[in-house]
Parts: sequence; C-alpha cells; structure tokens
Amino acid sequence: SLSKQNVGENQSMFYEGIEGVPLKMEMTTPQIKMVMQATEFKKEAVPASTFAIPAGFTETKLPGQH
Repeated sequence: SLSKQNVGENQSMFYEGIEGVPLKMEMTTPQIKMVMQATEFKKEAVPASTFAIPAGFTETKLPGQH
C-alpha cells in the first residue's frame, strides 16, 4: 500500500515500485531538510483510538492545493 500513495492528482510518490517499507528517508529542499527514520518495530494490534483526530485539529492546505 505504501507504493500506491500519491502526493496529488496523478502524481505518484518517488518510491513507487519499491517493495517493503523504507526504514529511513531523507528529503532536502531549499526550505527544509527532513529525515524520517524507523526506531522500533512491534507486531501488535493497534487500537482504533490511536487514529482518532485530536480535538482542536484544523486542516491546512499546502500552497497550490485545492
């Protein structure tokens, strides 16, 4: 399912075609440097409440998105 994600209309993520889950991803743009790295894996059930939207949440669109 990771390879099926997209960033916008008809724009696939750069890892399309990669099997598995990346353990570390780095992205550098003129504005930021971002690093995401797995620190732990557990095979266990996750309660649905983990994915509940927190109170006070507001959605902010990225520039250029409709």
